[in-house]
Amino acid sequence: MKIEIHGLCAGYGDRTILHDIDLVLDRPGLTCIIGPNGVGKSTLIKCMNKLLEPTSGTVTINDRDVSEMTRKDIAEIVSYVPVQTEDLFAMPVFDTVLVGRSNKSRWKTSAEDVVKTRKALEVMGLSDYADRMFDELSAG
Repeated sequence: MKIEIHGLCAGYGDRTILHDIDLVLDRPGLTCIIGPNGVGKSTLIKCMNKLLEPTSGTVTINDRDVSEMTRKDIAEIVSYVPVQTEDLFAMPVFDTVLVGRSNKSRWKTSAEDVVKTRKALEVMGLSDYADRMFDELSAG
C-alpha cells in the first residue's frame, strides 16, 4: 500500500490544525504518528480516511485521490478504529478487529476473516488482548 499526502491543510471551523503537510508511506511496516494532544494526529488520519475534507492539498492511496473514492473503496484498503466511540455495548477486542472485515464479508464471518483477524492481532502484538473488552483498554 502507498499513501501520499501533499500540501495538506485541514481543521475544524476557522481553526486550522494541519498546515502544509507532506508525507509518503510507500513500504510495508508499522508507522506510528506520535505527538502531544491537539497537534493533529487524529485530524491527519481522518483526512486519510475521507472522514474529514481537507481545506487544501491531496491524499492519495495507491495513486488514487481519496476525494474521488467512496468510503467503501477506502475501507477495502484502510481500516480505522476511533479512540472515542459511542458504542451501546462493548465487544471483545477480537470482535472489534473482525468488524473491520465486514466490508469483505458482508457481515458473514468466514474462516478467512478469522485467520486474518488473528494475524492482525499478532502483528500488532495484541493477541493477549483478544478476549478483553475493547472499552476496557487504554486509548494509548
